[in-house]
Amino acid sequence: MRKTPTTRVLVVEADPKKGEWYAEAIRDSLGSEIVIDTLMSSDPSLDWMGRGNYQMVVIDSGASPFEPQLASLEQIRRLKPNTSVILVRDKASVDEAVMGMRQGAEDFLVQPLNRDKFRAAVLRGVERSRMMGGDEQASHFFSLVQTCQFISAARDLGQVLSAVQGYLARELGSDQAAFYIIDPQSEDGSPGFQRWGQQSEPDSSWVDLALAETGAFAQVASQPRGHALIAKGRMSPALFVYWFPTGDARTAACVCVSPRQNPADVRLESALKLLSSQIEVALRNIAQYAGVEKLAFTDDATGLYNTRYLYQILDRELEHAARD
Repeated sequence: MRKTPTTRVLVVEADPKKGEWYAEAIRDSLGSEIVIDTLMSSDPSLDWMGRGNYQMVVIDSGASPFEPQLASLEQIRRLKPNTSVILVRDKASVDEAVMGMRQGAEDFLVQPLNRDKFRAAVLRGVERSRMMGGDEQASHFFSLVQTCQFISAARDLGQVLSAVQGYLARELGSDQAAFYIIDPQSEDGSPGFQRWGQQSEPDSSWVDLALAETGAFAQVASQPRGHALIAKGRMSPALFVYWFPTGDARTAACVCVSPRQNPADVRLESALKLLSSQIEVALRNIAQYAGVEKLAFTDDATGLYNTRYLYQILDRELEHAARD
């Protein structure tokens, strides 16, 4: 007789009593063998996602600001697209609910919770996670669709890069991946590149040295978009590079170190074409949004920020002060 696989669920809840309520309701919902872990708060590094291999994560942020909860959701969906996520809040606006669902939440619930509704959400989420995890082709397709959703909902370039990096690292089986921004000309007249943001992976300068040694970015400068596999050298690992224009005369390039999957796979070729189209539309929308935002928050005559901008910044800073 085939043994029912163990279901692993993570509950992020600061109140131990509410954590017990969640655990009991989840056990009532799932008749199979189950392991439930709890966290008092979501670790920004999300190392626990890699260790736990959870089918479902329930995040209850109470009445705290929504941004950290949304950030955790975005990272989980990027790192583990097959994991279902249920968001719970003490109160929420319609905009928050829409934003959460667009970012891939399985369900968005508001306290006080209806036990039957919560159990139904758990069952739906776990079944979807099992289906995606058990069918490799469906899992690849869902990962691509989820990535495209993240890109379409992106509000800045960083979110686009984060979604693309997570997708390529998963699909290629690369433990280390990072984005670089390539400037048209450096001081010596050759294309220059710089790591994007404060990413920790890859966390050593040997990757930068490998890029310089192989001249991987030289061909990037000569083509507006594309991808290439740089063969392993005597002193450098194999590199897969995917690049596209950022819309401001620069080029963004994702570097995946030592890919374990074949980058020439037809499925990946088709996926990259779709990603390129989605990225182009998203970057155009981001630029248009930035233009509209500038019109809304600056004075036409002086070019200075207006009171509308002041009120928005004050609200944001007060939320940060209350949280920190």
